[in-house]
Amino acid sequence: DIRVAGFDAVDPQALVSWGSYLWIVLKQTWIRKQGDDPINWAFKKTFSSHGITAPHSVDLSSMGVFGVSTPENGDIGVSLFNGQSSELITSPRLDQLFKSDLDVAKIADCCGRVGGKYYFLLYPSVDGTEKILAIDLRRHPDDRVGYWTDLYGHSIDVDKQSSKFFLGGSDGYVRSMILWGKS
Repeated sequence: DIRVAGFDAVDPQALVSWGSYLWIVLKQTWIRKQGDDPINWAFKKTFSSHGITAPHSVDLSSMGVFGVSTPENGDIGVSLFNGQSSELITSPRLDQLFKSDLDVAKIADCCGRVGGKYYFLLYPSVDGTEKILAIDLRRHPDDRVGYWTDLYGHSIDVDKQSSKFFLGGSDGYVRSMILWGKS
């Protein structure tokens, strides 16, 4: 029970099992739970200043944990958490896209998945459609971006064995594409 640990006003966004720890993701930071049993459990705050705002955007990769974040200064973006701290990997390059095109009222509807060296984000647009943003992480931190519109997206998934990306459409069709470069 997180409240027993002293976090009265906490709104957990996700629980991530990564490495030998359980990570509790909040909107403003990450908390690490360590210990093997309830007697010696301890909760430690990390140095991260970016939590996760969209719970379904959280996904693990070999680089860390990705997700959509809204830091205290209000800039929305995709953050990368490395176990101690986090950074907005889309800032400043995509700040204007998120400010002008992302429907902030529906930010919880964002879905994200890592596939190979790509992070795919399905997000609700202010024009009423869903759009796909693909961030190519092969040259991180010099990330490249692909962007698709009018795909009628509803859900996304990645088959990590066959390197295919699937988009479940609100029109009843499933679209797929082969990911470039397996990881």
